Amino acid sequence: SSWATVTFESLSADMKPLSAAVDAIEPTPTVVNGVSMYTARVRLARAPPTVRLGMTARVEILLGIRKQVLTVPADALSERDGSTRVMVVTTKNDKQIPTLTSVVVGDRSEGRIEIIKGISQGDLVQLPAATGVTK
Repeated sequence: SSWATVTFESLSADMKPLSAAVDAIEPTPTVVNGVSMYTARVRLARAPPTVRLGMTARVEILLGIRKQVLTVPADALSERDGSTRVMVVTTKNDKQIPTLTSVVVGDRSEGRIEIIKGISQGDLVQLPAATGVTK
């Protein structure tokens, strides 16, 4: 089974997240305001007396841990014609040259995307310019 941390937002703000084992996750999400939510059944390691059966909680499920993985911010990626790309900047004759480079992506977590193939550690990846900024 997977492990999770459970936070009950309706309880005290100073209450720390609780550890839990994941027993089941519904395969089909419920989409609310464009956000996919999955119903899950978790078993708390130690439930304080203030926790009641059926309470709504925020659950973060740890699916795995990977170390030494190359990631970029999700904003750095662009998709076109089924290809995922990033803008890599190289320097030649004191000039910066941006090059659109195809990449193979892996896992996604907290706004970052794993890069499996296409760029290497140390490559300079350009983020898109901010749009819609007003004074």
